[in-house]
Amino acid sequence: WRIWSRKKQLRIATASCPFKNNAPTSASKISVLVGLLVLYYVNTPDLNQFHNVYSIKTLTDQCPLRNLSDYSASTIGDVHKVLPTKMEEANCLFYDCTFDHKTSNECDSMLPTNYDGPNPPCCIHILRDMARGFDEHMCSLGLDYSVAFGTLLGYRRRDRLVPWTIDNDFIIPSKDTANAMVKLWDSSMTGMAHIFQGINRMCVTRDFAGGMLQQNWERDRPP
Repeated sequence: WRIWSRKKQLRIATASCPFKNNAPTSASKISVLVGLLVLYYVNTPDLNQFHNVYSIKTLTDQCPLRNLSDYSASTIGDVHKVLPTKMEEANCLFYDCTFDHKTSNECDSMLPTNYDGPNPPCCIHILRDMARGFDEHMCSLGLDYSVAFGTLLGYRRRDRLVPWTIDNDFIIPSKDTANAMVKLWDSSMTGMAHIFQGINRMCVTRDFAGGMLQQNWERDRPP
């Protein structure tokens, strides 16, 4: 994971995900569109402005960075904004999950996500699976990003997401990188799709987690 530390940047927008009911009730069933919050910054930071958990050499050896010349915003425009604006158009999945904001419980753990249990899987575990899938796919695409805000807090706190979070926060370092991300993204493989609602966001689809989330916990969109 790469930790973002540059303080003076111009971000485009921020937002959180819409819960039907975000009351912090233990073992409550919540319909939620869980999204990866993706923020784009106008200036591309240099590598030395990032603090890395691992060395830069190790990161670039594992995930060689892609040449972005074909995705330059100055040439092709802001294609990262030309996306579905409605969740139905992006095939976003609505589902039940268990939101428990307390610490030291089943959800605030490193246990594997239980998609087949008697109760809905922990919302935080689904977010964790999204973050893992995002990281792996960004690596395979050769695209850089960094962890920020509440997501960074969780990894700094206990090397995992904080149990009360409702999204993942990532920084995409340039519009060129953002263009490449949306152009190259494989929604079928990752089970996650891009959507633009004033800011760039992501949601899970029916393909997420091998279809287990959709098969066991899909629900109608809340009113």
